Amino acid sequence: MLDKSRDIFIYIAILHVLITLVSLIYSSYLFFKNKDKEGIREDLFVIYFIFIFVADIFFSFVKIDFIGHILFILAYLLLMFIRQARIYEYIGAFVLGSIILVTLLILKRLSLIMAIDSFLASLIIINMIFSIIKFIKKRDNISLIMMIASILIFISDLSIGISALLSVDVYLSNTLGLLIWPTYILACILLNLYYKSFRE
Repeated sequence: MLDKSRDIFIYIAILHVLITLVSLIYSSYLFFKNKDKEGIREDLFVIYFIFIFVADIFFSFVKIDFIGHILFILAYLLLMFIRQARIYEYIGAFVLGSIILVTLLILKRLSLIMAIDSFLASLIIINMIFSIIKFIKKRDNISLIMMIASILIFISDLSIGISALLSVDVYLSNTLGLLIWPTYILACILLNLYYKSFRE
């Protein structure tokens, strides 16, 4: 893992926040460009990007990580709502999160961040699984975009998690870290393309 005391971390943190800011600006542009059109569920992508933009600021510049994690939970819940998830998907996410939380408790690895991340991870997994299922059923471009974006989000966040757990192994941690940026950027692009397909 990178030493946060080094100057390079500041540049990486700024780049991270700027990537999300560009996504927020573009989604806002799509919203205001067609403001005469009737509001749609997908307009919530603007709020989604606000959540992850603020979360990235907390992760990068403010040492209150748990707020960033909570904002990502809200963002992924919003993503589920945007893609019209069924009630059983929300229940499945809660059950899976509870199972992860209890497992961590048994292993004596539970902390505030880990408890929050239990449900964050469950939302990411459920979003990915049901996006894949929806594409298999519909086989359309919209479903394909959401499926790929969900898979990329899973890979990016999994890479972050594993990289953090393996921080003692600098080489392996940094190697996994290479997956974070391409997948994160592509996921943001695809989610905006998904929104664009509904707004234009």
